[in-house]
Amino acid sequence: MAYRRCSLSLFKRLVASASCALTLLASLPASALGPNPAMGQGQSFPPDRDSYEKKPLLRIVSPERGTVTGADSVKVKIELGPDADAASLKVTLNGKNITSQLSSGSCADGVCTETATVDSQDGLSDGSNVVRASVEGGRHGLIDVRSSRFYLASHPLGDTPGVQVAYYTPTSIGFRTFPAGGNGNTSLMITTGYKDQVSDPVQNYPALPNSKDPNDPNGPNYSMIPKEDLQITMSCYAWHYQAIVLKRSDPTVVETETCQNDEAGVESDFQSKMARPLDDTDLVVFSTTLNNTTLSGLDTSMLGGTNYSKVDAAHYPQQYVMLGVKGATPGTAHESYRVAADPQNTDFPKLTGTMLQDSNNNYNFVPDLEADFQVISGSNASIQVGSNTYTPPAKTTGMFWLMVLDRTVLQPVNTYNNGNYTACSGSGSQACGMLFDARSDGGKALAATINQISDRNLIFLATTGCPFDKAGQASSELGQALHNIGGMSQSPIYMNDASKGCGYSLVSVNDAKHVSFNQSQALSWTYFSTQKELGSVHGYLSKNNAGVYDVAGKDQMLNKTDLNGDTILASAVDYTFGHLGSQGRWEWPMTETTGELAAYHDISYQLLSDQQVNETGYNDYDVRFFYTNQTNLVPKLDSIIDARLGPNATNPIKQSSWDTATGGEFNNMRQQILTEIQLADAAQGYLTGSDGNGGVRGLLNGTTDTALADASAVADAIGKDASQANSQIINSNASDQMNLIAGILSTASVVFSVIPDEQQFGTVLGVMSGAFWTGSAAMTPLGDSSSQQPIPGPGSVYDMRLAELTADATDYSEGLLAKYDATADAILSDWPKLVTAGTLAETSGSGWSISSLKNAGVLSASLQLGQRMSLWTQILPSVYGIRVADNETTNDPNKLGAEIPVDEPWDYECDAVFTTVPATSYTVYPNPGNQSNWDINVIALGPTWSSDTNYDSPMSSDLSTMLTTNQTVDSLEPLEQTGLNIPPMQLISNGPMTFSVYNDWPGSDDPQACILR
Repeated sequence: MAYRRCSLSLFKRLVASASCALTLLASLPASALGPNPAMGQGQSFPPDRDSYEKKPLLRIVSPERGTVTGADSVKVKIELGPDADAASLKVTLNGKNITSQLSSGSCADGVCTETATVDSQDGLSDGSNVVRASVEGGRHGLIDVRSSRFYLASHPLGDTPGVQVAYYTPTSIGFRTFPAGGNGNTSLMITTGYKDQVSDPVQNYPALPNSKDPNDPNGPNYSMIPKEDLQITMSCYAWHYQAIVLKRSDPTVVETETCQNDEAGVESDFQSKMARPLDDTDLVVFSTTLNNTTLSGLDTSMLGGTNYSKVDAAHYPQQYVMLGVKGATPGTAHESYRVAADPQNTDFPKLTGTMLQDSNNNYNFVPDLEADFQVISGSNASIQVGSNTYTPPAKTTGMFWLMVLDRTVLQPVNTYNNGNYTACSGSGSQACGMLFDARSDGGKALAATINQISDRNLIFLATTGCPFDKAGQASSELGQALHNIGGMSQSPIYMNDASKGCGYSLVSVNDAKHVSFNQSQALSWTYFSTQKELGSVHGYLSKNNAGVYDVAGKDQMLNKTDLNGDTILASAVDYTFGHLGSQGRWEWPMTETTGELAAYHDISYQLLSDQQVNETGYNDYDVRFFYTNQTNLVPKLDSIIDARLGPNATNPIKQSSWDTATGGEFNNMRQQILTEIQLADAAQGYLTGSDGNGGVRGLLNGTTDTALADASAVADAIGKDASQANSQIINSNASDQMNLIAGILSTASVVFSVIPDEQQFGTVLGVMSGAFWTGSAAMTPLGDSSSQQPIPGPGSVYDMRLAELTADATDYSEGLLAKYDATADAILSDWPKLVTAGTLAETSGSGWSISSLKNAGVLSASLQLGQRMSLWTQILPSVYGIRVADNETTNDPNKLGAEIPVDEPWDYECDAVFTTVPATSYTVYPNPGNQSNWDINVIALGPTWSSDTNYDSPMSSDLSTMLTTNQTVDSLEPLEQTGLNIPPMQLISNGPMTFSVYNDWPGSDDPQACILR
C-alpha cells in the first residue's frame, strides 16, 4: 500500500494557496521535513500513541455533539467512569451551573450516569448551545473536561422537500478588518471555512436517517452544514465613525449597523434599530472610516474600550478600530489605533486573528501576527525579532547595548539617546542600535534613555560583557530605571564579575506594567546561574488587547551540542502550536463551486455511513465536522481510506446519482478528503489521542502522572500560612499561566539530561504555552470582584479568592485543560493549520511525536514543578508584601525587613537586606543595621512573637524554606516535594515594591533591598 501515506510534496501542492501554512512549514529546519525511516508502508503513526490513552473519566452522552432539536427542553445525560469522583462533577449550560439539577441513575461495570432535563429557565437558547462538564478522578490531580455543542431550532427551517438545513458556525472562525478601498470605508471579514456566495445544493439531497434528537428519535431530519464566510462593507464615506453589531453567540449574524459622528449616536441608533439597548449578547465592531480621523473626546469605555478624552495628546488615536461588548470592564476590549508619533502612522489600524467559542457560548478574539524573538548577551551578542537579526554597532565588549522597536509594526526606532545611535533601516541582518559605556557615569545616560522611551516602543537590552570594573560603579539611577521595566534594581551591582551577573538580556516596556517576574517582560541573567539561566532569552511577541506587541511567551535559552560536537546556544521551546492556534481561518480547499460542494457532501456521507464508521446523525454530509478534539471517528475514517478512497480501493466510493459534480471535481475531492483524513489522524493522535483523552492532552490531565494537578495543593499550603486567606485575591491571566515555562526551564538542563529527545520536550512546552495564550479566549473568568465582566482573551485578568482555589481542586487545572481543548479544536478544524500540524506529526525529528517521548514521567514532573513555581510567584505578592517600620531598631519580627520612614515629608528607605540563604537560620532578631545577620528565615520567622497590635502574620519559616532552598518541608504536604530554590532576589522583585530612597546604596558593599515579609 505505497499510497497509504501521502508525500510532503502532495501536501505542498494542496496548500499552494494557503501561504500561512507554507510559511510555517518553510521555517522548520530541513531535518524536520525529511522522510521518516521508522514509518513503514501501511503503518499507522504514531505507532504506540494509544499507550497514553485510558478510559475517560466522563462522557457527555446526551445531548450528543452536533444534535439538532426543536423541543422546548433537552435531556442532559453524563456518564462517569470507574475512577471518577461523582461528588466533584460540575456541569454548565451556556455558562450557567446546572449541577444541582442532576439526578443519579444506574451504575453498571463501574460506569454511572447523571441526568437532568433543562429548558430556557436553565439557559437553553435558540441556536447554538454548549454543555460543559468536568470531574476529578479518584487519585489526586486526575481531572477531565468535556463539552458538547448542540442546536435548538425553535422555528421551522422551511418547507423544502428532502433535507432541512441547519447552518452552524464552527467553534473557531477567522476575524479580519481591513480597508475597503475607494469608497473610504473599512470592511469586516468573518471566515468560516466555506466561501461566500456559493450555492450549497445539500437541501436537494436525500433525507438523513436516524435522527439524533434526544427528545424525538423519529423527529425531523436536519442536515448540519457550515455557514458561508461573511463580508461586510459599509457606506459611511461622509461620516467619522461606523459600527456593526454582531450576535455574540454567532458572529456571522449581523444584528444592525450604523454611521455616526459620535459614540453616543452609535449606541442610540443601535437601540432604535434593535428596539432594545445593547447588552452583553452583542459584539460591537466600532471604527473610524478610512478617510476620516477620530474626533475629540473619543470614549469607548462603555464597550470595554478606553476613555481617550483623559489621555494626553501623544497617546490620542488618529484612526481607530475596536471589538467590544456592552458593559465589559474598561480596557478589556480589543483595540488597535495609530498615534501621530507611530512609524507608518498613515496605515489604517486593523484587527486580525481568530475567534474562539467560550464556555458561555460566546465568541472571543485572539490576535495573530506573532513574531519570535531571542536576545543573546556576551561577546557575540545579537537580537533577533522575526526574520530580522541585529548585532551591536561596534565589536566592543563590556557595554550595554540597547535596541528600541515600535510596538505597532516592530520597526526600529532611531530617535533616542540624543542622536547617539547607529540607525537601523529596512530589514534583514544589520549592525545598529545604541552602545553605553557605563563605567564613567554609573549608567546614568542609559537610565535617562530608558526613562524617556515611549510605552509605544519595545525595549531590547543586552550586555556585551561586564559593563563595570568594580563594585560601587553602578548608579542608583540605573537600578531604578531597570526596576521600572522589570529588570531588577539590584542587578547592576553584580555586573562587575563574570562569575556573578554580567550576562544580561531583557525585553520589556516602559509603562509601569512590566515591573515583576510574572508580567510580560522577558529576562535572563547569569546571576541566576543556579537556575540554569545563561543570560540569553527566547520567546515570542503578540498583539495585546491594545493592538500593540508585547511578550506573550518566554523561555530561557540553553546550551546544546550541535552535529559537530560544539556547544551552542539554542531555543528550548517550539511555539508553532501557539502561532497556529491564533492565526485567522482560511477556506477549505475545493469549496468554490456547487459541484465541489456536491462531491464533498457525497463522499462525506458514504464515508460516515460505512459500517465500520457507522455515524448516523445530522453531520453525515460534513466529514470535516469530525476532525476536532472530542470526537472519536477520525481513526475509524483513517482505517477505511485504503479500501474506500485509495486508487486500489477494494470498495471504492462512487458518485451518487444525486451528485451534480463533474467527474474531475469528484475525483479531486476524493483525493482531497483522503489527504485531510490522514493529516487529521496524525495531528489528532499527537494533540488529543484517538478518544480525545491521550496525546499531549493525556500528559496534561493525568492519564500519566498529572501535569496540572497542583493548584489546590499550592493554594492549600499558602492558606495554612495566611490568616487572611479568605480575603486574598489572586489575579491570573494567560501571561501569568504561561510563565510557568520560565519556571520549568529553570530545571530544563536537568530534564534534558534525562530525556534524550529534548526537541520533543521543547515542543510539548510550546504546546502548553500556545494553549494557555490562545485558549484564554475560550475561558470564562474564574471570578470577578467587580460588577462588570472582562472580555475573555489572552490579556484578561481573572480574579479569584485564594480560599476558593484552596476549596476547589479543579478550578485552576480545569481552566488550563479547557484552554488546551479550545486551541486544539482551532487547529484541527482549519485546513492550513491541519496541514502544518499533521505534517509535523508525521515527520521524524519534528518533535511532534508523542510516541518518541522516552520518559513521560520526567516531563510530567517537570511540568508540575514549573506550575508550582508559577503559582507561588503569582500568589505570593497578593499575600505577602512589604512592611513599614517605625524606626531603625526593633525586636518586632513583623517590622523586620522594612521600608523605614526618614525625614519629613516622609520618604522611605530600604533598610533591610539579604543576599544569600545560610544553611542555618538565626533565631535572634538583630538590629537592621547589622547586615551580616540578615537572611530570609530571620525575616520570615516569628512563630514565638506576640503583640497586642494588629499586625499581619509573617511568612512561616517552613514556607520560606520551601520557596528559597532545595530542602524538603514535610509540614507543607500534600506537596511532598523538595524546595523550589527560587532565588530570593526574584521573590523580592516579584512583590509590589516601591523604591524612593536607597540607603547607602550602591556605595556600600552590602546592597539594600526591601523584602517580602
